[in-house]
Amino acid sequence: MYTITADTIGPAHEKVVKLIMGTADFLDVTTEDKEETFEYPTPVNIHIERPNKPPFASPAFRFGEQALEAYKEQILKPRPLVDRPGLPDFSYLYSDLIFDYPTGLCGSVLDESGKMLRMDWEGGNGRGNGANQIDYVIEKLTQNPTSRRAVVSLFHPIGHPVQEDPPCLNHIWFAIRSGHLNCHALFRSNDMLSAWGGNAYALAGLQEYVAERLNVPVGWLETTSLSAHIYFKRDNHELQEFKRRWH
Repeated sequence: MYTITADTIGPAHEKVVKLIMGTADFLDVTTEDKEETFEYPTPVNIHIERPNKPPFASPAFRFGEQALEAYKEQILKPRPLVDRPGLPDFSYLYSDLIFDYPTGLCGSVLDESGKMLRMDWEGGNGRGNGANQIDYVIEKLTQNPTSRRAVVSLFHPIGHPVQEDPPCLNHIWFAIRSGHLNCHALFRSNDMLSAWGGNAYALAGLQEYVAERLNVPVGWLETTSLSAHIYFKRDNHELQEFKRRWH
């Protein structure tokens, strides 16, 4: 595993893109969706000392402040999924899995032609009657501030494996150490060029929300990406913007 350390999110993003594109040992991996990627040969861990301080994004990152705020809402604000003809708006929302984890029986949601759009459950998943994992985290750390059990699980073993796009973010761990709330997130798969910056910004927002409810200051944020990759052809324009900042 390779570890990157940075003070804030913006510089960390630039470091990880340079790491992957600057190694001669990257793996040339074609995904299940037939996309070509460069993948770092080991998991990549990114440690950010002050995730709630600017700069929150690299100037090379293609998504601006408005887009980052919208993505943060996908982690902080659960809502029911809405299906459009032939396509759901999303197959899942992280906010639903965090604040309204699915419960009950699971089944397929089909379009008019019988094609599966996504999986859904009897309860939760944006309906408001599932498991609020953040309430559990707050209760656990309030009762025992040294607990190592304040975890959030996002990958559902019943429905998600059969979806075409199961969640990439699988696990979030919160811990209070030295009076600060630290947070670690595990990604099974992570687009380090076009997605990691938004991922980190949204996770920092979630961390700040939990810290405020616990009335403790924000500590460090870490992400571990098991498959840390870049879509070097699809996102070449953005990649060139990052490369310009290496000189």
